[in-house]
Amino acid sequence: MSYFGYDPVEKQYKVLSVTRSDGFDEYQVLTLGIGEPSWRMIKSCRPHIHYSKHVCINGVLYYIASITGFLEDLMVVCFDVKSEKLRFIEESSAYLRFVGVTHTNEIVLASSFIVPFDLFYYNMEKKTIIRLQIQGMEDFPHKLVDISF
Repeated sequence: MSYFGYDPVEKQYKVLSVTRSDGFDEYQVLTLGIGEPSWRMIKSCRPHIHYSKHVCINGVLYYIASITGFLEDLMVVCFDVKSEKLRFIEESSAYLRFVGVTHTNEIVLASSFIVPFDLFYYNMEKKTIIRLQIQGMEDFPHKLVDISF
């Protein structure tokens, strides 16, 4: 799995690559456009299974992942493109999809299951998550919602 990001401070493009070797994930970073290309190994404090596409906002790559592969333990993985460090946000109790970004730079994620239907707003500056549960969707049990834009 490879992710493409941009560091607006240093004005550099980087690729985060995650490969599995001998049952373990290896994380490598490549900076594009400077000198001879070379991959650098970085460490992750926790292995995880990647579930979704990524988005890069203000120099941070975000993607959904799981520790065990079960939907109950999903988290948002944050990769700071400048510092090349991984961080984990564990508030995700449903299968999530990236929906967009608000005008106040909050990342919006939504559950894919109708009952309950949740929206999550992650404030990147305050590092807080607000969960909004939408009521009235009980007539549509066990169906998936495709909210991709």
